[in-house]
Amino acid sequence: MSSLTLTRSLTRSLTRSLTRSLTRSLTRSLTRSLTRSLTRSLTSGTGSEIQKPLATVVVGGLITSTLLTLLIVPAVYGWFEKRNVEVEM
Repeated sequence: MSSLTLTRSLTRSLTRSLTRSLTRSLTRSLTRSLTRSLTRSLTSGTGSEIQKPLATVVVGGLITSTLLTLLIVPAVYGWFEKRNVEVEM
C-alpha cells in the first residue's frame, strides 16, 4: 500500500468520524436554540414587536450556519482534497 493511498484512507476516516461527532453536538445546540427562538418569534404581547424580527433572524442564521457546517464545508473539503491528490500524482 502506498503512502498516498494510506493518507487518503486516513483522511476519509478522520473526516467521517469528525463529521459524526460534529453532527451530534450541532444538532443538540441547534435544537435547544431553535426551541427558545421559535417560542420568542411566536409569542404575542408586550415587547413582542421587537423580539419577533430578532428571533426570526436568529432562527434563519442558525439554520443557515448549521447547513453550511454539515453539508457545504465537508463537500468543499472533499473537492479540494481530490484536487490535491491529482496534483501530487
